[in-house]
Amino acid sequence: MTKEERAVALTLLISFLYGLSFLIQSGVFILPTPLFPLFSFVAGGYICSSNFQLSRVCSGLFISALSIKFLLSTFFLMFVLREEYYDEFMKGAWPEILKLLYYMFIVLGSLKLLLNTLTKRRIFYALLFLALFTLALKLNATYLLGMAFLFVFVFTKMEKDKLQVFGLIPLILGVFDTLDWAFVHFAR
Repeated sequence: MTKEERAVALTLLISFLYGLSFLIQSGVFILPTPLFPLFSFVAGGYICSSNFQLSRVCSGLFISALSIKFLLSTFFLMFVLREEYYDEFMKGAWPEILKLLYYMFIVLGSLKLLLNTLTKRRIFYALLFLALFTLALKLNATYLLGMAFLFVFVFTKMEKDKLQVFGLIPLILGVFDTLDWAFVHFAR
């Protein structure tokens, strides 16, 4: 297991241990979903910084996407904005513009991973990823978004490309998006 894989495993383990400790204390399993953007930013930032020389483009795209996701998170915004400013900010156009930038950076980074290999199937997989990602955004389905990210991770593991370490970032985003959807869906 590489140091990047250990960082991702540790990040996921921290999330589950938090839920487990909450289950032991109060009898309810609660995941720290507001902290998911922070966890993904820290783990993804570590991956991007330690592999910057491997691919500056992938590092730049993914760290930009993770930074935007963290800066738009409720966890971060509640620290820097008062409640009335937070409500006003969220009603404005900036969150949507930044969310579009996040999607653009994450799609470009994922496409870079998918198209970097020498296989003939790479175009098919890239189009499949784009279709799944577009469908997820159109239906506002977080679980499909998570599946799209997990698809990128599985492809990078199958192809064993030199950039496969960056496939861990879509893995952590996919797991967190799927857990976030499941937590909201089953908590009703």
